[in-house]
Amino acid sequence: MTYPTLHMPEASRAFTRLILVLLLALVPSVFAGVKKLRVNKETPEGQFLELVSLETDAQRKIDLLEQFLVLFPNSEPVGWVYSELQDRYRRAGNLDKAVAMGEKVLALEPDNLETARMNWRIAETKGDPELIRKWSGLTAKIAERVVKLPLPLDPEDNKAAQERIAYARQFVVNTDHDDYLKALQTKDPAQRVAALEEFARKSPQNPYTDQIEIAEFLAWRETGDLEKTLAAAEKIIAHNDTREDVILFVAEVNYRRKKDPKRV
Repeated sequence: MTYPTLHMPEASRAFTRLILVLLLALVPSVFAGVKKLRVNKETPEGQFLELVSLETDAQRKIDLLEQFLVLFPNSEPVGWVYSELQDRYRRAGNLDKAVAMGEKVLALEPDNLETARMNWRIAETKGDPELIRKWSGLTAKIAERVVKLPLPLDPEDNKAAQERIAYARQFVVNTDHDDYLKALQTKDPAQRVAALEEFARKSPQNPYTDQIEIAEFLAWRETGDLEKTLAAAEKIIAHNDTREDVILFVAEVNYRRKKDPKRV
């Protein structure tokens, strides 16, 4: 019996990336009800932000927001101001400052998925591979945390949080799939096993456990390492008796070694 290889077509990987891109594009609408500014207009901070809201010139608004940080560096709305500056710097093309503002937001709100996603998007605009790797990884870690967060009691906040968790959960699923395909498509068989094991370690709840075991068996067989191939085969047989190629491999090895004839 001939079994198809486990290597997924490039179209599947491209589809996964498309899903992630679409998810990223949907984030502003998903979080529309989350990023709210609540200030007391009777306070100096509130009055200053009221002035900011009335400003129509984009650069003047940035100047006022920067001035707010100087005047009220420890005020409650400072996180919102950082977020606002991150977006405004991005639109103005000042990408390094935008990333810096995103980092300040995350220092205050480590689970702010929208901010991390924005920095990832900025990194892609910059075309910086190292920065892309940093922010895509951080965004994935935040998404994994967000899906485990308890829901707030306030009805309005609860609804926004549920939308946020739903997005984060879908993000985790698609990121896992993309990472699994990357590991599976590693050319060197020994490195492929290492990549698959690293993926399984980082994402222990992934749905690809059976496929990973089979991929490792095929990879070790490709290297010619008999003992490791046999160990991988035995691991599969322990719970899966449908892979005839695996069963025949174990039988052949034991036959040649004149070991356990009944089992052979």
